[in-house]
Amino acid sequence: MDYLGPHNLDVYVLRVISETEIYADYYQNNLKAIGNNFIWDGQARVRKYQIPDGSYLRREEETIVKRGPYAGK
Repeated sequence: MDYLGPHNLDVYVLRVISETEIYADYYQNNLKAIGNNFIWDGQARVRKYQIPDGSYLRREEETIVKRGPYAGK
């Protein structure tokens, strides 16, 4: 689990691409589980692209993201 942006949104890291880039999932507006690429800008992780480029998650990944970081604790 990691955090995203200035609001510290919880994200589930699926893939580490490089030292500064990850592919991660997050729960958008408590409605949709989205996967997106993020980069480290020196202060926070931000979307790699300014335009929407995420994809909807399915099955296991969607369940993990919707359950959240504190499930089972």
